[in-house]
Amino acid sequence: MATQRFFLRGDVDIATAPAVQHELDQWVREGEEALVLDCCGLTFIDSSGVAVIVKMYRALAREGRQLQVVNADDMTARVLDVLGLTAVLHVNEPYTPSTT
Repeated sequence: MATQRFFLRGDVDIATAPAVQHELDQWVREGEEALVLDCCGLTFIDSSGVAVIVKMYRALAREGRQLQVVNADDMTARVLDVLGLTAVLHVNEPYTPSTT
């Protein structure tokens, strides 16, 4: 399965999450690939941003597609870990396409 990389940049919070959600929703409708969320430019994420990621994970999973979070800094990785999402989102793990 091919992958597409989406870069999260700046703050993903209550003010910016709707725009990020809109972009990702469009990608999910049009794409057929797995999605890699690259956090290399992410400076802050709050619960609104995490909700966007979880929504994308669920939408892709319904279609048998994968989502992975990469290049998460220590703070972002910690937030996802505290919420129990590290293993589900394969945070900072090498990407391995699903064989199913």
